[in-house]
Amino acid sequence: MTFLRVFLLSLAANVLAAPKPPAVTFLYSANVTSGAPTIIGSTPLGNRVVIPIISGEFSGPKLSGKIFSGTIWSLTSPTGINTADAIYVMQTTDGATIMVTEKAHIPNIDIFFETASPKYGWLNNVTAFASETPTNGVASINVFAIGSTL
Repeated sequence: MTFLRVFLLSLAANVLAAPKPPAVTFLYSANVTSGAPTIIGSTPLGNRVVIPIISGEFSGPKLSGKIFSGTIWSLTSPTGINTADAIYVMQTTDGATIMVTEKAHIPNIDIFFETASPKYGWLNNVTAFASETPTNGVASINVFAIGSTL
């Protein structure tokens, strides 16, 4: 009977224990320069603005390089919630191109990568998270991989 009680208590402790959070790995910091916005205006979904990405740079322990053209589609809902989607291209210092897709609920950003580069192919399996600090046309972003995909 004692064995059964101990077994059930240990089983309950395992079930009730908080799950382990996923690993978080720093990928890079980026500064992204945007251009003049095109204001679409008040649509049924909210206030829409389209912003070109002009240039930028990124640097981290596993990759660094320049950011090239892209676009940000920003939407502020009638209740004041600000979301944004962005797609842009990064080129590493060794010449690989990486497409970046961002889905943001400002200031939090989910990031997904796509590349044909064998060296950076590991990025195709990474889900990343970033937090952005925008200032006068330049956004500073710190990007972290979530989970054990590296």
